[in-house]
Amino acid sequence: MKLKYLFTQFIMLIAVVNMGYGQTNDTTQKAFNFASEILTHGEYIAYRYNVPDPNEEQMAIMIKMQASLAMHKDWVKEVLQNLKPGDPMPYHENLGITKDEYSKMLTSLDDVKLIKTDSTAIDIINTKENITVNSLEKFSFVDGIKIDLIKKKIYFNDMELKYNSHILRDKNDSNLPEAWHGFSWLFEEVPVSGLENLDMNKPFDAKLIKLTIGHLVESKSIFIYLTLKIIEEGQYKAKEDLSLILTKK
Repeated sequence: MKLKYLFTQFIMLIAVVNMGYGQTNDTTQKAFNFASEILTHGEYIAYRYNVPDPNEEQMAIMIKMQASLAMHKDWVKEVLQNLKPGDPMPYHENLGITKDEYSKMLTSLDDVKLIKTDSTAIDIINTKENITVNSLEKFSFVDGIKIDLIKKKIYFNDMELKYNSHILRDKNDSNLPEAWHGFSWLFEEVPVSGLENLDMNKPFDAKLIKLTIGHLVESKSIFIYLTLKIIEEGQYKAKEDLSLILTKK
């Protein structure tokens, strides 16, 4: 049962990796400049936003899909190997759900709105050499973020994150309360390139860290999304997701 669950999680990891839109030196530099300029020194209030729990219909669809994907591993591997960046997995009966159910699931993912849950104080510290985050009370997960202003690189717990994508969201398709734009960076050790040799019936290792830094258009607040997933020998060693909106005091 755990392997079935981890197999589905592995598919989700690959989907996240595939969401990048490629990069150029100009874009990479533009993204770094954006992050280093928007994270200004000072004290902030950080509001945490969470994804609402799925309803009964959505949960039933996901359970059916998870069970079917675990039974069609070879097909899934073939699809993932040919999936273009940014494209969702195309509908197929091997998904174990109807075309209408799959459409509902994709729509629900697009339409989901994050909900505010709690808040805390956060400091952003700019030493002119590095930008770091101090969560003071909680949300200490974000303390691993470091922007090296000398090397012009972004790290999480000393792991270098590579530029992944540029994001533009208007108010209608934003999962936040308002329109926003930003960039994402990624560290991944997911065996996508060797997928054809991967035995999905055996425990595997995978690591994914994704950081998104954005700017809300109306309020001028900062959006930080950080996700960490580490799988070792088919077992989760770490699993964190944190979405914060920062407003300067």
